[in-house]
Amino acid sequence: MTRVRSSNPKARPVPARARAVAVGGVTQSRAEGHVHGVTPEQLTTWAESCLRINHLNTLVQREIASGSLQRAAELSERARRRAWELFNELLQQGATKPAGYTEPDSGGA
Repeated sequence: MTRVRSSNPKARPVPARARAVAVGGVTQSRAEGHVHGVTPEQLTTWAESCLRINHLNTLVQREIASGSLQRAAELSERARRRAWELFNELLQQGATKPAGYTEPDSGGA
């Protein structure tokens, strides 16, 4: 048994084979290289999607500023689709829908 480093004075010893590392506020198993059953590759894919959504938003803002509203609308739709795909992938991995969430076609968010 070993003690996991923690600022919690009530932290209990943990068997070495069950030891985990906190990575960005999430527990990661050292042996498996997975975070809650999600591979680093999948996490990287999600991170890339977030960056692409952010970049598309930057492009939308530029197009609006230059008066190209049709192009801004096209970029906005691309960002919306990418965000929707990411949302659904997260749900497939076990995320839960936020409280009060309704599907877009039912008049909600």
